[in-house]
Amino acid sequence: MEFLGHLRGHLLNHGHVLETMMFLLNKRDLWERSNDPDQLRKWERDIAETWKNSALAKRVEFAEHSNLIPTDITKFALSLREQIRSVRDAK
Repeated sequence: MEFLGHLRGHLLNHGHVLETMMFLLNKRDLWERSNDPDQLRKWERDIAETWKNSALAKRVEFAEHSNLIPTDITKFALSLREQIRSVRDAK
């Protein structure tokens, strides 16, 4: 959370607005087996809403990920490729 506070402060101080802010919640294979995985999902929704309302990013994405789940790896790779294409095409 401290990192997000520093990032938010930097963006505000320099007047930057990000095209996309992507949060990648890693280790899904572990936290889904915890006693309360919904608590973590609520936290991620709260973080995403805070960033959406901050106007510091035009688009906010939140993804759950595990390097042990092949579909997660594929989804992340496709998302990253789309982000790169979007930036390249905007130039």
